[in-house]
Amino acid sequence: MASKNSPAANLGVTQDLVAGLVAEQHPDLADQELTFLSEGWDNAQFRLGQELVVRVPRRQVAAVLIEHEQAALPHLASILPLAVPTPIRVGRPSDAFPWYWSICPWIPGQDALTAPIRDSDAAAKQLAEFLNVLHQPAPTDAPVSPHRGIPLADRVERTLTSASAALASGLLTNVEHTDLLEVWERALQVTPYDGPALWVHGDLHPGNVTTIAGSNGEQLVSGIIDWGDVSSGDPACDIGGLWALLDHEHRQEALQILDRDRQTIQRAQAWAMSIGVMLLANSADRPAYATLGRCYVDEVLGELH
Repeated sequence: MASKNSPAANLGVTQDLVAGLVAEQHPDLADQELTFLSEGWDNAQFRLGQELVVRVPRRQVAAVLIEHEQAALPHLASILPLAVPTPIRVGRPSDAFPWYWSICPWIPGQDALTAPIRDSDAAAKQLAEFLNVLHQPAPTDAPVSPHRGIPLADRVERTLTSASAALASGLLTNVEHTDLLEVWERALQVTPYDGPALWVHGDLHPGNVTTIAGSNGEQLVSGIIDWGDVSSGDPACDIGGLWALLDHEHRQEALQILDRDRQTIQRAQAWAMSIGVMLLANSADRPAYATLGRCYVDEVLGELH
């Protein structure tokens, strides 16, 4: 398959390494059991006891993102209606590890890849209310990402390259590729975002949303995790995540609560398309994220017919 794999780690983050870091810098927690949880494109996560999780960057480009989380989340946690993993301990660069890392509270539940909320009325309302609170003007010193919250025009090369790679790999048909590019081109013609730079999560998708079963069996959102891309800019990048989180009916419910203008929704749809083809083209070694990319694409295509 021609698809590229996800980014390689600059440093191997092993359980022994993390155990040593905790023992060295937070010795009062060293007796807690440490177990590997997961590894994303940027960070590795380890469960620490029953109440904590250790978050350690695996790539140099992600090291500064941990610092963004440590700076932004204490404020955002105080206003948001859903739980977020605000760092309660900060790990500092040392001879053993050159970057900052975090110890955060464990948020119960499973991610929405494993326990979806696509047809949940309650989750649709929760997500819309969360975004309405989050998308407030950010301070002038808030992070600015080169990849998220930016104008669509700044994502043209990355989006078109990913779409071409997905087509070449057989992950998109010729018709799908053509239709997706039409969505993208139409969105480029709408008015770019010209409002104040708003707080954005930057990477809102099912892998970063935790869910639990409610009393009636309906899945509810228990928290929003992985804030490495927290930044300021166009909120459409976050709203685009609804294309993977919710089915069409429930996405429309959420969008109605959000009450954004048509141009914002068009940009959000284009963000969904862009993230979808990027995941398709770069997840040969992560089947769950390839499936997620396909979900984005199918939801965007489904709105064309």
